[in-house]
Amino acid sequence: MIKETVDEYRFTNVLLADEYAHWTYGATRALFDYYEDLSDDIGEDIELDHVAIRCDWSEYDNALEVYTQHHGDDSDLPDDQKITTEEQAREWLEDNTTVLDVENIVIGDTVHRDPLKSILVMQF
Repeated sequence: MIKETVDEYRFTNVLLADEYAHWTYGATRALFDYYEDLSDDIGEDIELDHVAIRCDWSEYDNALEVYTQHHGDDSDLPDDQKITTEEQAREWLEDNTTVLDVENIVIGDTVHRDPLKSILVMQF
């Protein structure tokens, strides 16, 4: 078996080249940091598998968008159980999965995501 140690540049390029994923540059950097920290925490190397990463993570504009996709309409819930704010949705997400903040960037005249901040959510 041949293993390759990759830096942030290589990791980012592999994910951005995945024709079935629609990563922003900021998302690839956040994922690199996540997997580098995870590798350090567990004391083991992690294999770069862009297909697994694509299947494990999704990028969203905000937590309320994720909550709405998973729960739809909360109209049948009592008011005190409804999640209606970004803060409530973020707390719900963090109780159920891993959430990463993404700082997106502007390169030249191209904004690589609107808004410039988004989140990555591990599938659950």
